[in-house]
Amino acid sequence: MSDNRTEAMNPDEQAVAGVLKKYEDALNRSDTDAALELYASDGVFMPQHSPSSVGAATVRRAYEAVFNTITLQVKFDIAEVKQLRPVGRSRGQIRPAE
Repeated sequence: MSDNRTEAMNPDEQAVAGVLKKYEDALNRSDTDAALELYASDGVFMPQHSPSSVGAATVRRAYEAVFNTITLQVKFDIAEVKQLRPVGRSRGQIRPAE
């Protein structure tokens, strides 16, 4: 990802773009291990028309089922990255940073 769009991004935006690129590559290679590297141990995967999968072992099984069923060819394009900031402590509300 070294086109003009990523070069114009700040370091946080470049980090987000880098993670999306890793995910895109993992999906296109049907690489369960690479996809799981991007998840927290309590991560959630919500494949279409299937129940949500929570936790590393369950997420692994769900990706393996997806990759055994279909072959993906995806390309993520980043149109915009907005940074959000908290606005209230009690409700956890967020709104766009100014």
